[in-house]
Amino acid sequence: MSHTMAYRLGFGAAISAAVLLLSMIAMIGVLAERGAAVDRIYYCVLGFGVIAALVVQLEARGMAYAMLATAAAQMLVIPSALASGLHRGAGNSLAEIIGVNGVFAVAFVAAAALFFYAARSQRLAAGASAKRS
Repeated sequence: MSHTMAYRLGFGAAISAAVLLLSMIAMIGVLAERGAAVDRIYYCVLGFGVIAALVVQLEARGMAYAMLATAAAQMLVIPSALASGLHRGAGNSLAEIIGVNGVFAVAFVAAAALFFYAARSQRLAAGASAKRS
């Protein structure tokens, strides 16, 4: 797989996870019923990811670290939800809170892995072309 394809797949994975998360917030709610203020924490997670991507100027290696940081931010929702007692409310269990956040964190980690692959492939290709010169 070329570094360009890996980068595109990583970008697609990150955007797909973000769009799915935003859709869930808008349609059904994630931690509570639709429209609940508690789901706004996910806007912070996604905003963090966007800001991190802009800081690294969308460069492959930097994007990998940005996606790992976004996955970590996603997982930090779990202790905050538990501290708020959301697992005791109707419609939310501990397993559901961990599961939903875990799925999105895995998606961001998968995007990070693709970005790491893209960065490594790009570095190897640049090294091979430098040796030929």
